Amino acid sequence: MARPEDVEISKAMKEAETARDKVMSWATQRPGANMEGTLNVLRLYMEKKPEMIDTFAHNRRPCW
Repeated sequence: MARPEDVEISKAMKEAETARDKVMSWATQRPGANMEGTLNVLRLYMEKKPEMIDTFAHNRRPCW
């Protein structure tokens, strides 16, 4: 059985429609985390190659 926090993370990632929404859904893994740094790191992908965010999203627990 999945842990409650994993259910919440999966739900947030599935509901995300845009690349930015997907990146912001990662914040559910670290409540209170400032996602601005992550957004800045991935901004080029979000603007030029948004499908790459799905590649990053497969790692459900980013290290940053």
